[in-house]
Formats: sequence, structure tokens, C-alpha cells
Amino acid sequence: MMCINILDMEKNIKKRVIEILKYKGLNVNRASKVLDIPQRTLNRQVNEDGNISMDLVYAIMNTFTEISPAWLISGDG
Repeated sequence: MMCINILDMEKNIKKRVIEILKYKGLNVNRASKVLDIPQRTLNRQVNEDGNISMDLVYAIMNTFTEISPAWLISGDG
């Protein structure tokens, strides 16, 4: 049985979200518009201690369809 540390999983998702934004050449302000997420919310989740929300994960998956959902969530794929 594999034990998944939720805090590590959240940190890793956050790292991948930041990686996606860099890859796309988006700062938080521009990304908030592209993803239709309030700028303050996105900034808190990406640059501060906020957790990555499922709304943000879904927005990334729906907007950047070339990004593998499996990779975004687990790092695989």
C-alpha cells in the first residue's frame, strides 16, 4: 500500500503550476486573466502560502489542454 503525503502532493502541484506559468510566459496578472481566476487569489496560491485550489487545477486543465492532467496532479505522464 502506498502512503501519499498530502502536503508533499500539494507542494509538488504548486511547483508544476509555477512551471506551467513560466513555460507559457505568464505572470500572475496575465495568467489570472487567461485562466479567469481572480488575480489576488492566484497570487496567494502561487506566490504565498495559499494552497492550490481545485478551481485553479481545473482552469489549467481546461485552458491548456496540451498539459497532461496526470502530470499536473501526480507528476507522471
